Amino acid sequence: MDYIGIAESLQAALRDYTDRDRAQQEVGAPIDEALALLEEKVEVLGELLYGCPWREALDSGSDRAKVEAIMEALNHLLGGADLELVDRFLHHTRVAGQAFTLAVSSLEAMRFRDDLAFFQRWRWNCAGLGRMRLRGLQMTSSWRRRSARSSPTR
Repeated sequence: MDYIGIAESLQAALRDYTDRDRAQQEVGAPIDEALALLEEKVEVLGELLYGCPWREALDSGSDRAKVEAIMEALNHLLGGADLELVDRFLHHTRVAGQAFTLAVSSLEAMRFRDDLAFFQRWRWNCAGLGRMRLRGLQMTSSWRRRSARSSPTR
């Protein structure tokens, strides 16, 4: 019985799916492409952190070392002369996260999990720093406006 009137559409969709399945077309996201993109982005992110000892700290397994690695990475990326370095790091981290989401069902994707977790934690901390800086600028601006209003004019 077709209580809600979709039986015919459902049967047509099932026929289409089985035809596609017989032709061996992949349904869903292409996992191989997502894995290749994930590997590429993790490599780029590692290159952006060149000179920063984040890997050693991450491999140590210590929670304190991981926090220190995040701080080292923050100092490395925020303290550099290349102002676009942070934006590039954030972009590649976002793309790597999206690729991981598509490829998570693959066992091969799991070898990038810890690195990606580190990069995403850094991204989260960086966003927090951005909010603090913005609040600091707003507070400074507000203080300047109040000071200007309350200071005697000559």
